[in-house]
Amino acid sequence: MSAVKPQRKITKQKEPVWGILYLPDGRRTITCSDDASLRVWDLESGKQQGRNWEDKGSGTMWAIALSPGGKEVASGSDDGIVRLWDIETGKVTARWTGHTSEVSSISWSPNGGRLVSGSNDGTAILWNVDSGETILEPIKTGQIYVRTVHYSPDATMIATGGHNRVNEGSVKLWDVKTGELLKQLEANMPVLNEVLCLAWSSDVNTLISGSLNFEGHSLRKFDTATGTQTAVLEGHQHLVKALSLSPNNRILASASSDKTTQLWDIENGQPIGPPFLHEGAVRSAVFSPDGKLLATVCDDHIYTWDAAAIVKEAGFGKLLTASAPKVGGMSILEVMSCFFKPAFIHFCARRMPHHVETRSSRIRIDCRQVFSMMYTLALLQRVVRLPAVAVAAVQRPHHQVPSSVGFPRSSHVLTTLRLVSLRCPPSRTERYVYL
Repeated sequence: MSAVKPQRKITKQKEPVWGILYLPDGRRTITCSDDASLRVWDLESGKQQGRNWEDKGSGTMWAIALSPGGKEVASGSDDGIVRLWDIETGKVTARWTGHTSEVSSISWSPNGGRLVSGSNDGTAILWNVDSGETILEPIKTGQIYVRTVHYSPDATMIATGGHNRVNEGSVKLWDVKTGELLKQLEANMPVLNEVLCLAWSSDVNTLISGSLNFEGHSLRKFDTATGTQTAVLEGHQHLVKALSLSPNNRILASASSDKTTQLWDIENGQPIGPPFLHEGAVRSAVFSPDGKLLATVCDDHIYTWDAAAIVKEAGFGKLLTASAPKVGGMSILEVMSCFFKPAFIHFCARRMPHHVETRSSRIRIDCRQVFSMMYTLALLQRVVRLPAVAVAAVQRPHHQVPSSVGFPRSSHVLTTLRLVSLRCPPSRTERYVYL
């Protein structure tokens, strides 16, 4: 197979770049760099859009993360301060202090209401985005440096990785409510490990770590339910600095100091096509919102790659389609089978040519399954040929749920899935399923 070539290369940054993210429009990216700035880039023209975003005294910007709503960017920098930036104005809207060393990683909660930051002071801090206050005392991870933090897709846990002490798990999982250590994920390796990046699949059960390289083993898959390593993705010859999952959670991109970026089939751990070659160490990689493009940074260069075309050429085109999500390790067909037997969904509309109606519209399930369930419900129209369905999820405290629902008041959070047929008037088709 011929060498993979970038779609575009932008060389106007002038300072080493540490992170990159796509804006929701898919046409622009934001980078953070050594020159204490954030910059917006128009990928079509290859030119910077507007002026540098700067805040006095920040020092090197090590990490950036886009809010789930796509309107704010959080950054971590040398001075130990977490900053929020307004995308429209490029101005700082909040500054949060609490760390005593540089902030190396940031992750938003799925609903955007909270944020976790990791620092080289060995702590992770949970923040309330609205108030800017810490939610818990700083979590003392026991890791010498916290290099990476990641919120779980179901918002119940955070994962930390970093420079670990001897005989300690390479990745640690923490309870977001109490800050208590839930589990250490043990890597099958005999030497001190340093985890530099994490990626968490939407089914919550699969967590991938990128780390220092030991005999070609710098990428590992873990089962978060059992806390065990399930696979090693072999190929990189040096440490893996960044990971990114495609929007459908079927393709993983890894950026390495061996001057390459590699795509992987996350299900079986096989590489997809040849590596993307760069001129130096690759520090960051991110998929576009539609999953068709991949942006990477190397030294002071920005690259964009036609990931969809590369995947198709490698013979993995099926990975570009919507995933078949798993719930509790079961395939979509097994899940659908289970759904209809216990009758847990209520979805009925008078004008629908086909409908699914069951005996109960209220169920209670493990919150870890919610995100996979969202995908499952979206696939209902394919499985039973229902009209197109739009699915949205809103997390609400129990006291905001109408009392007529009759759901146990002891449940502190309910997730509402609002199902709306696009063919019928909302008043005739809206139904609520409380999970």
